Amino acid sequence: MSRLLPAYAAAGVARQWVLADRAAGTAGPPERPHPTVEVHRAYSPGVAFGRVSRRFREVRRGIVHAQHEVFLYGGPAAAVQFPTVVRAARRRGHRIVVTVHGVVDLATVDAGFVAANGSRVPPRAARIVLRRLIRGAAMAADAVIVHEDDLRERLLDQYGVPAGRVSVIPLPAPEASPVVREEARATLGLSGPTALFFGFVTGYKGLPLLLDAWALHRARGAGGELIVAGGRHPRLAGDAAYERSYAALMERARRIGGVRWDGYVADADVPAYLSAVDALVLPYRDGLAASGPLSFALSYGTPVLASDVLAASAPDPRGVFPRDPEALAALLAEVLGTTLGDELRGASARAAAARSLAAVGCATVDLYRRVAA
Repeated sequence: MSRLLPAYAAAGVARQWVLADRAAGTAGPPERPHPTVEVHRAYSPGVAFGRVSRRFREVRRGIVHAQHEVFLYGGPAAAVQFPTVVRAARRRGHRIVVTVHGVVDLATVDAGFVAANGSRVPPRAARIVLRRLIRGAAMAADAVIVHEDDLRERLLDQYGVPAGRVSVIPLPAPEASPVVREEARATLGLSGPTALFFGFVTGYKGLPLLLDAWALHRARGAGGELIVAGGRHPRLAGDAAYERSYAALMERARRIGGVRWDGYVADADVPAYLSAVDALVLPYRDGLAASGPLSFALSYGTPVLASDVLAASAPDPRGVFPRDPEALAALLAEVLGTTLGDELRGASARAAAARSLAAVGCATVDLYRRVAA
């Protein structure tokens, strides 16, 4: 979101008043990261989230653009209050745009899904709650943004949101700061073909599938290295069951061999990783939302291997694999051992143009104008 603020300004937004989580900084005078932007540390996640509605009386009527993600922003208590907070802004004359980041395919919410996402509720109850929370957020808005066509279809078909309310605007590919490939590889100590898993380690991202495929890759005598640049999920870190699962994945990677577990990678180091590796692997079990790591890979022209749940957003269909270890192992061998990797690199670079910050900023501001009319 913060990367888009200058793009919104360039597209014509004269003033941006951002209500941000106090957990990311201290309360006090507004921060001014851009001449058009004021950032107010205005709320705390959880049960105190509802208090943010008081701040809407402090600004003149305009567009309120809210970000909704059940699994990340504020947890269940904030998710329950979200529609009420948005409607409070509406009552004060604001027009509401909500970006719904995660649209769960309700047909996939089974016992495995519930366990993979750190919950213990029965699957039927999870489906009811998810539908209520996500539909409630969408129906409280004047307009809804999702990042992929299949997420829009899911909102319409499974959540009953009217078609005219939902627009597709892609998740932006951030501006890249590429590192010369040879220098990046030297910095990271890489010598052979390298695949990368990048992002928070959580159930739906399918790291066990990748480890199973890598074990097959190694058993067939193929070389190379797999880097797991996977930190703990911020919502789940510290939970005993999650920590056991995280430790078990680390131990499995150690036993397989040829796996380097780097854990969380700081923002400043991301350019080196994406510039150095031969492929980013996205072995997602479920397609809950647009993939942030995919957007980063496009910016850096990194070849992308994506499971079939991300087929609609993959830059090249030749990089898409069914969620099966054999299929992924075969694709890894091809990408790390032939010219296919170079061809996928070009596809990523071409796909980045449609997701540039400028393009996404203009599309979003055009929607603001339609909502305000």
